[in-house]
Formats: sequence, C-alpha cells, structure tokens
Amino acid sequence: MNIHADKKQENKSRSITNEIDQKRNGNGLTSQFLDNRHEAITQKKNQVIVNNSPQAKQTAQFQAIGNNNPQGMMAKTHKKITHENDQLHASNSAHSLIYKTEIQLMKRAGGDEDDPPAKRARRASTIAAGLPPSDAHGRTRGASFAAEVHEGAALAPARRNLSTTPFQLSADGTRLWDGTSRLGWGDLEETFYGNQLSQGGTRADGSARIEYSCVIDDSASTVFLPRRADADAGEDTASIGHIIQWRDYIADNAVTERWDVEGGEILAISMEEAERCYRDIGNLQLQGQAYNSSVATTYASDAPGQDWVNI
Repeated sequence: MNIHADKKQENKSRSITNEIDQKRNGNGLTSQFLDNRHEAITQKKNQVIVNNSPQAKQTAQFQAIGNNNPQGMMAKTHKKITHENDQLHASNSAHSLIYKTEIQLMKRAGGDEDDPPAKRARRASTIAAGLPPSDAHGRTRGASFAAEVHEGAALAPARRNLSTTPFQLSADGTRLWDGTSRLGWGDLEETFYGNQLSQGGTRADGSARIEYSCVIDDSASTVFLPRRADADAGEDTASIGHIIQWRDYIADNAVTERWDVEGGEILAISMEEAERCYRDIGNLQLQGQAYNSSVATTYASDAPGQDWVNI
C-alpha cells in the first residue's frame, strides 16, 4: 500500500511540474533569443520606411476618414491630400532639375567628376559642412555660371573680312580710308582752275566763256576747253585729272599706320592722309573729260586696302 501511494504521489508531482513548465513556456517566461541576422535587420528597416511612406500615411488617413467622417468630409479631405501630393511631386521635380543642372555644370568644369567614388565623397563632405553644392573647382552653380559668362565675354570678337567690310572708324574715332573709294576735291577745285592757263571764248549762241588748256591724249596734246557749265551740247569739257593715277599715287605716298579697332589692330591709311595725296597739286593737271575717263581706272598696283596685324 505504501509503495503504490508513493508512486501515485510521484506521478502527480511530475504532472504538476510539466503543467507549470508548459504555462511558463506559453506565457513567454522562458528566455528568448533576438534574431540579429542581416536579413532580419534589413526587413525591419524596410518595414519602418514603408510605414512612414506618404502612401501608407495616405491609406491611414483614408481609413480614419472612412471610420469617423461622413462622406462629404471624406471627399474634401481627399482633395486636400491630392493637392499636397501634387505639391510634393512639383517639389521633387524641381530638386531633380537642380541636381541634374549641378551634374552638368560639374562635368563641364572638368576634373575627376566622372569618378563616382570621388564625386560621392566630395558631395558628402560638402553636405556635412553645411555648404551649397559645388563643382570640382569648389564653385557653386551661380559662381560656375558667372565664370562661364565672364570667360565668354573675355573672348575676342571674330575678325571681320577687311576686303569686303573695311573699317570706317578706328577705336579713337579717326576716319579710315577703305583703300578703293574715290575721294573728292573739297575746296581745291576753284583754286586750281584759277591758277591754270586759260583764254576767253564763246558759246554757240555767242555768249562769252572761259576756256582752259587741257591734255587730251597720252602724247600730252592740249586744247582749250570750257568747264561743264559753259559747254555746248556734246562738247568735251575741262576736268581735273591725275598725272599718276590717284590710287597708285596714294599707295606710293600715303603713310600707313596702325589703328586699334574692334577685334584687334589693323594697318590702314587715314581718310585725311588719303585726301592729302589725292589733292596733291604736284600730281594734278587739267584734262579733257573724255581722256580723263579713259585712263581714270587704269592702275599699276593693287589697292592699298586694310590689313590685320599679326594674323
């Protein structure tokens, strides 16, 4: 009897012990181990990001509205959230555009910007220091753009073709001769006629006039001819001509100087110097208009023109 009673008591004690262990296990009283694997940590971080995302917050708002708000208030709230999302999208687009502009400026600035590790390190240090984004030379977008504008403004203007578009003025306002244009007599004409050999004559109608001795051919033959205002119809007239063709005479006798102009420096003859040579009395004579016209464009040399210095 005692042996049986002892075994029964022992079994009952084991049963109670197992039940206590099971309750302890079920209530989480036993020691638990934390899952510190990399995959588990990453999953937890991702879950936090998802829970805090705009989509998740929007879903939670809609859920709260569905539970607590009437239909009209839900529609109004939905409109507000949609507007906020539009603003967020616009802000993200603006930041994206600014970032792309930064990258383009950085690449144009040269350096090692094509090296992703170097770029990331530089951007990280800039952000950590609380400074605005900069290129490889340490210039912000504004400074980089200003530098490009300054460099572009410092470039010398393209030099013009002087044979087709010569300068009329130098940088200091001096008038320049283009090397081909025929010049005028100014006040010289009346003075020169007054000093030439002349005689009295008559027009076909019998009215008086003055006639001047004029060269009419290469042999220097001369005849007395009236000025245009006193000539009869079809009659040859007196005119002032050059012994050595005027353009050749300017090329041989005028002083060519250096002039500052847009785009650099040129060699050219000033208009004043060209007119001095054109009106040189030592190279002038009265010629018949027919003869003058026949030799007026016969030149022995090229036109002086204008030339760039050091090109």
